[in-house]
Amino acid sequence: MTRHVRVDIHFTGDRLPVSEVMRLSRLAEHARLGCIWHAEAFHDSLVSLAAIAGITRDIRLGSNITQWTRTLPNLEIAAGDLQEICGGRFTLGLGTGVREWNEDWHGIAFDRPLRRMREYVQGLRVLWTAGVDNPVGFDGEIFRVRNYVRFNGPMPNPPPVHVAASLSGMARVAGAVADGVNFNAVHSTAWLREVLLPAVADGARSAGRRVEDLALGVLLITAVAGTRAEAFRLARHQVAYFLGVAPYFEPVLKLHGFDTDYARIRTLFAAGDTAAAIEAISDDMVETFTLSGTPDEVRRKVARYDGLLDFVMMFAPSFGLDRAQTIANHESMIAAFAA
Repeated sequence: MTRHVRVDIHFTGDRLPVSEVMRLSRLAEHARLGCIWHAEAFHDSLVSLAAIAGITRDIRLGSNITQWTRTLPNLEIAAGDLQEICGGRFTLGLGTGVREWNEDWHGIAFDRPLRRMREYVQGLRVLWTAGVDNPVGFDGEIFRVRNYVRFNGPMPNPPPVHVAASLSGMARVAGAVADGVNFNAVHSTAWLREVLLPAVADGARSAGRRVEDLALGVLLITAVAGTRAEAFRLARHQVAYFLGVAPYFEPVLKLHGFDTDYARIRTLFAAGDTAAAIEAISDDMVETFTLSGTPDEVRRKVARYDGLLDFVMMFAPSFGLDRAQTIANHESMIAAFAA
């Protein structure tokens, strides 16, 4: 029997203060959604989730993503505190961020990202075992920690660690070392089946693991409105943003024959003509890469992921939209999938 995919909600904080995210989180828990995920861009992922933990009781919480720009000791203790605050409901989602953020903002070299992520996950798990009487070290090619003491002692229930993946290389790393994989937005079911899921399975096999033991999910641009046309209009904004700013979606666009459209959209974005870039997103692209439509339509469409993934993270468009539109769409998403 095919298992139904779990429906979660994902917040970026764009156009939303933390207080509004908290209000929407209460609605999500009341609607019995599966998990609340929070990004790290407009707000800090862990601080926002700590606030949400204080006003929820049962719903799972996850970061999607926390960037690897914190030192290993900084992140292990912050993630450990959040796991304690929320009573063991936390999943730590890790990601690289883009090259410019790493190099220009944090002064971190972006070379060898696959090796860096592998060691980052392994190092966190080692540090969680430390105590006053058993200091630990991690001696990787990139990360080195010596004589680390966890003053509260070894962590009894470390959070699951998920790795965010956009391309097959990181998907293999995730399969080898993570507890789960969070696939990035602007992915199709065909791209997942043909490229990313086989890469995860390959990584799992290389480490003597089974892909069935990993939690698999995708960030899914979601727009819900009274009409299909209005929902598609909202979704175009976020698809255009991702294609305009991120260089790593070209392979999935090419798979579906949208490579010429992709090149045009990036050119328009680079020229500052974001309005034209948004208009250049076709209905076919919205249908392929997003979960958009009326409440009945999105409930039918999410079944595409049944038996393929364990969860989807509904992500409301915000680029080029005002706060009222963003809030209304969050409310419509939650209502559409309320138990």
